[in-house]
Amino acid sequence: MLASFAAGFGLYIGNRRTSMEALRERAERLDRERELLAERAVAEERVRIAQELHDVVAHNVSLIVVQAQALGATVPDQCVAEATAGIADLGRRAMAEMHRTLTITDRGDAGLSANAGAGSAGGHGLVGMRERAAIFGGTLTAGARSDNGFEVRALIPYGEGSLT
Repeated sequence: MLASFAAGFGLYIGNRRTSMEALRERAERLDRERELLAERAVAEERVRIAQELHDVVAHNVSLIVVQAQALGATVPDQCVAEATAGIADLGRRAMAEMHRTLTITDRGDAGLSANAGAGSAGGHGLVGMRERAAIFGGTLTAGARSDNGFEVRALIPYGEGSLT
């Protein structure tokens, strides 16, 4: 009888240890998964911030370039033309540097974020504009034109009609 009790108690302790080890392994696995999810959230937020920053800065720098070129084309003074060409060139170089920096950011965050892949393929600005158009139930298309230009077209519903 004492031997039966000892054997039963031994089996109970063995099963209990096995259960505790399985619970410990599960807890460790859940901790690793939680850490991976947190890292993914940080990476996705970094990409979102980069896209927002790109949208704001790219818009303003693009306006500087366009306005400098327009001024240079409308004022016949050679000094003005040279100065505005320099301003436009600086703006284009700033845009290229920003794009290079954001590309590096995307490479560091790639497979972690669905937006990272889309951003590096189509540019942060286009992704952000598509997202904003979609928020309002609209669409955005962009692509090269046959005359070597580039066209961006947004269709945003407004009331009964829509805005293009």
